[in-house]
Amino acid sequence: MYLSKNLQIYLKTTDTCNLNCAHCFTSGSEGKRVFFEPNTITHSVSRLVDQYNLESINIVLHGGEPMLAPLDDLKKIIKSLSQIPIQIQFGVQTNLVYPLSEEKLNFFNENFMPGMGTSWDYNIRFGSLNDTTEQRQRELWEKNVEKLVSFGHSLTLFVSLHKDLIEEVSPEFIINYAIKLGFKFIQFERITRDGNAKINTDIYISNQHPKWYAR
Repeated sequence: MYLSKNLQIYLKTTDTCNLNCAHCFTSGSEGKRVFFEPNTITHSVSRLVDQYNLESINIVLHGGEPMLAPLDDLKKIIKSLSQIPIQIQFGVQTNLVYPLSEEKLNFFNENFMPGMGTSWDYNIRFGSLNDTTEQRQRELWEKNVEKLVSFGHSLTLFVSLHKDLIEEVSPEFIINYAIKLGFKFIQFERITRDGNAKINTDIYISNQHPKWYAR
């Protein structure tokens, strides 16, 4: 078996989330409310490093919403994994739709300067461009993004491609919106047929959808 000496590992801290997006592959707030166990993860990663003589690992905290896990456990796993004698870099993929306490902000600043990602989901998470029903949620997200940018984070914006987005929003708008908020990178993603997306089939698009394909 051949295994690269440089791996990326997604560490799912939980299956559940504080949101319930139509395209969520872990079923959003209906996902299992169970959390990772730091000692088990550290043991597994250590064995992987030893068995395959790894040189470096990029570990991304993922979910569900990874920040729903106890903060003490998140600190513990980063501390214990950092003691493994290879190059290890940490990142996190978080929805940022929660109060960004000073403790969480310090946790982000101390561990994830090069590797934080969040997502913007038109008409799924934050409503349409003219919808004010979820404006407070969107404003909280924008405020948290701008605060992290002010501390020097190079954030990546993840955008899931779905029917309403393709029909109603131009690529130019998304790019300009991301630049305005201070994002350094944008990643467009396809929706996988898992979790909530299994029951919300109206959100799917074709890879040759005319609205964007013709641009």
